[in-house]
Amino acid sequence: MNIGIIGSLSELDKIVVENSIATLVSLIKPFSSKLLIIAANYPKYEETNIRTVRLVKYGDQEEAFILFKLFHHLFTDLKLTLTLLGLRKEFAHIIYSIGAKVYPLSEVLAKVMRKRVIVFSFNPLSKVAKASRVGRSIIRNGAIPPAMMGLWDKIVLTIADHIWVESEALIDFSNLRRFQNKVSVCPTFYINPTEFRIERDLRDRENVIGFLGRLTEGKGILNFVKAIPIILSQHGEVEFVIGGEGPLRSKIEEEREKGNLREKVRFLGWVARDEVPHYLNQMKLFVFPSYTEGLPRAVQEAMACGAVVLATPVGAVLDLIKDGETGFILEDNSPECIAKNVISALNDPNLGNIAKTARALIEKEYTYEAVMERLNKSLGTLASLSSK
Repeated sequence: MNIGIIGSLSELDKIVVENSIATLVSLIKPFSSKLLIIAANYPKYEETNIRTVRLVKYGDQEEAFILFKLFHHLFTDLKLTLTLLGLRKEFAHIIYSIGAKVYPLSEVLAKVMRKRVIVFSFNPLSKVAKASRVGRSIIRNGAIPPAMMGLWDKIVLTIADHIWVESEALIDFSNLRRFQNKVSVCPTFYINPTEFRIERDLRDRENVIGFLGRLTEGKGILNFVKAIPIILSQHGEVEFVIGGEGPLRSKIEEEREKGNLREKVRFLGWVARDEVPHYLNQMKLFVFPSYTEGLPRAVQEAMACGAVVLATPVGAVLDLIKDGETGFILEDNSPECIAKNVISALNDPNLGNIAKTARALIEKEYTYEAVMERLNKSLGTLASLSSK
């Protein structure tokens, strides 16, 4: 099969997108004779059967006047459409991957050219828009209304030939039952257990509580920061580590200064990929209070490294976290709820067993071999349809 992959056309999440494309390519490459990659950022490939095309969206910024943002998006969709038209002989199937499920005009063209269109539905766009609007103005900050994004999502998913989700749980979370006849579970990420491993037993770790990820409203990171003074009021010996980049970095630093937390909260900034296991092995607890998710990579990595995860029950989190068995579920992501659950977890005598059970789940269900077995079913179906 000749397969095209469209990744994010934004440069704002450069390393995240590169890693996502690298993982997807490593999974799909055994099933394809030729790969075409279109994205703002991607790894370098030496293989002659992998062609890369760099395409960057217009007005690539977090916040912008709403009309400018909409015009930039329309022009980007048109640019992608023209690019696909010029490359139409390069692919028979086109996969819209992470950050790319927002370009319906190019999708329509692909259908007109009789290409088979596969869309990854990581998150319902309406929920992403709702989470992104927290504390932001529609007009000034370009926060697109959830209803508009929900309609956009419905159009894209209706046009698609196939919809791939990373987990069965995401079918209901993303309201995909109406499209059930074309939905398949198709993982896009796996854990390398030799790279992400337990280097320090939980009982040998200090009371370090952390977060690594994109610093956006949707991740609930500000709520975590606001929970820190409450936690410290009962556990003064606890330390906190926050790593990542994003639009909320300055606000997080302001909260740290306002609460006189500099000595207790270590801010890492962006953490290089090869350093992530090191920091995860320092943490006893990993807090992930997100508003909306797919199958979160950060949670899988934390579990693989032996940190006990506390997460909100969004997206496919419940596939990973069984409360009290492989981690803890936050009833909501308010600062008070986060603090209450962190304090309870610190006092739980079963933390060591929870960490080991979580690691065992990753080794069983989320290694390359396990993910390839599930992916083989989805791509096998696609291959059989292509031969007809």
